[in-house]
Amino acid sequence: IVKKYKNFTIPLTTDTVFEEETENITVPSVVREIINRGGKTTRTLTLGGFSIPSKVFMAFLGIYLSDGYVTKNRNGNAGIIGLCKYKPKKVKLIRRILESMGVRYKYAGGSFIIHSVPLAEFLKPIGNVYDKHIPLWVKNLGRKNLKVLIHYLLLCDGHISIRKTSVFGAKEKTQVRKTFYTVSPKLADDLQEIILKTGGYATIYTNPEKIYTIRGKSGISKKSYNVHVLKSKTTNILRKNITIEDFTRMVYDV
Repeated sequence: IVKKYKNFTIPLTTDTVFEEETENITVPSVVREIINRGGKTTRTLTLGGFSIPSKVFMAFLGIYLSDGYVTKNRNGNAGIIGLCKYKPKKVKLIRRILESMGVRYKYAGGSFIIHSVPLAEFLKPIGNVYDKHIPLWVKNLGRKNLKVLIHYLLLCDGHISIRKTSVFGAKEKTQVRKTFYTVSPKLADDLQEIILKTGGYATIYTNPEKIYTIRGKSGISKKSYNVHVLKSKTTNILRKNITIEDFTRMVYDV
């Protein structure tokens, strides 16, 4: 069959087994040692953990993956979360999410600064900028939670475009495409995976490194990735892109 045709149109279906929908996400407590000037531990301090409604946390995580970072506090430990510049219309929404989480924060100059050692430690393994990713435990959550995460990723670092398309001579159709932008290849892959898990369809386009000049200064830009989210019930695969591979891990039927 593969040899007979040049192109294959495949219906998109999703029938993946998920864990049950999680109602709350628990941020674990953190234990800190208090050390005196002589380098001896004088006591330990436990900073209590807390629970966040899962949909609220997924909204926050989408914002954090798009524009957030973790940095050290004055004690040299991870304890501060920053959410970068936002336009006024999004500020009210982010305030509401942070207040629902019950965290202490301040807003200045278009950015949010959150003070929470347990939350900062919880987010630190997710990475910063070029190595950000969606943790495995998040990707294994139910569809409702994943859809919230996708929505907020696209809300913060996404763009919606409408175009006319015609595939292999077929009748022209109007296509709505949402595009997510990132410099992290792992985040691009992870987003594509959870889109597939929720019944969607996404492709990734790589923007190569290139030389730029801005205000008289030149440099080389990093690779970036566009994740295109398409509203389609089918996908097209060219024969030349079909290969046979030995694979032992989980396979998703898309």
